[in-house]
Amino acid sequence: MERFEDTLAGELRVLSSWPWMVTPEAAGQSVDSAIDPSGLWQALSADPRFVPVEPCGRTPYGYVADQTLFRRLVFLNFRLAEVECFWLPERQAACALSVLRQQGAWREVPRGLRDWGQGLGLIASSPMERGFVFPLARVLSWASRSSLTVAREVLAEFGDARIWTMPLRQLASTFLEAMLGAFGERVAYVVRSREGLSGEKVTLECLAQSLRVTRERIRQIEKQFWKTVAGLRRPHHRALRSAWLAFLCDLMAHRGALVVPTTSPEGAIRTFLARCVGVPFAPLPDAGCVLLAATPESVARLRDRDWFPEEIDSSAILRRLVSLGLHLSDSDARTLADAVAGWRRKSLTKAQKVYIALRRIGRPAHYTEVAEMCNQIW
Repeated sequence: MERFEDTLAGELRVLSSWPWMVTPEAAGQSVDSAIDPSGLWQALSADPRFVPVEPCGRTPYGYVADQTLFRRLVFLNFRLAEVECFWLPERQAACALSVLRQQGAWREVPRGLRDWGQGLGLIASSPMERGFVFPLARVLSWASRSSLTVAREVLAEFGDARIWTMPLRQLASTFLEAMLGAFGERVAYVVRSREGLSGEKVTLECLAQSLRVTRERIRQIEKQFWKTVAGLRRPHHRALRSAWLAFLCDLMAHRGALVVPTTSPEGAIRTFLARCVGVPFAPLPDAGCVLLAATPESVARLRDRDWFPEEIDSSAILRRLVSLGLHLSDSDARTLADAVAGWRRKSLTKAQKVYIALRRIGRPAHYTEVAEMCNQIW
């Protein structure tokens, strides 16, 4: 019995490095003759290293090793980043993942592969009909050549170490401290305090008093830190590598979310890491959030004057976001739509509120009826 279990464990170890999907036929041809294929199939279903390939509502007809799937999705994100394409129709996404099959092609992305990839932000459902977005590709498209080299090496190490089995947020915090530590204890304290990485941001005056220096000296330390970070070009620089480690762990921990609320301490950390690796972000102060991997110009249309007054509910704003072609994931688009809806409701004038109430009523109405409708809406 012990020998059988050792043989089974060895076969699972071999299959965990397979570059293709494991099917019953392939498993039966490749395994040791002493192993019952049905027993191997049960072992595959219970092993967390394998992702089930299943159509909706059906039992799995194959398994893909999580390391193989991770490497394929990362490769796909890099290729899309090169051409600055962040959205694919489902048929094309399924075709790109069909290299995991030895024969044939998928017409749609299998549910198991999709759910696993969404858990790490490597692929995400799109609010557009039958399509997928790739948050990691959007981020990588902004990286410089040296940064892209570091990101490629880091993601390769993630695949070898099966990073998704570890506490990603804790790892991101550890790598962040390592990155700051490369600049010395004093600089790290100043940057951490000024950026609000440990809580609220500390003013120049308070920080100068605690370190017994002038405010100008604090400003110089902060300026020199960002000048050094912007000038990092060597791919193997310890600070640049630690910054990418922290940023990618944080991105995967948040399932690839690019809409970051500015009211939470995590928002300060995520925007700080994005700035360290050279990924731009667009603040939306009225909506209380920041959009990573975007420029202020790309989201300027969210504040245009061509909004209709009645576009104050999340569903209407979601349709507007889709028409703008921002190519956000479904969860990001809905989060941003809710934030913009809240801001637009607060910015409406009294005349606009009356106009919306009359549109809801659908006919001329007395002011008491209009006031009642306004109370129902707001």
